[in-house]
Amino acid sequence: MSIEQLDPPISSELYTAIINASGEELIDEDGWLIDVVETRESLDEWEQSSKTWRSKTAAYRGTFCGCAFIAWGSMQLRKGDTRDSISVIDLGDMRYVFHQCDLRDFSNDAEISEKRWWLQ
Repeated sequence: MSIEQLDPPISSELYTAIINASGEELIDEDGWLIDVVETRESLDEWEQSSKTWRSKTAAYRGTFCGCAFIAWGSMQLRKGDTRDSISVIDLGDMRYVFHQCDLRDFSNDAEISEKRWWLQ
């Protein structure tokens, strides 16, 4: 598969950055390794709509590969749904939603590393 065939698509620069940041845990030469969908909602709109979710951890904002993101370590949309992590990354004109993925686990932000020391 070529980078042009990725669904949803990304630039070659971001592809390389994601590979370097995640060690091929999110994407590899065969495509996305997690569930990724496109969204036109802004990060602020995601944070606003999260108020209607049944349950969630506190939202965290950071950067990943130079792009702003918002992440929840655990969220449940409706009663009976599974609880999963979710991250939304802002790529400019488009945002991508990463299901069952907390981008804080792959971010190099020092602040994140300090706050998440208990995961190690």
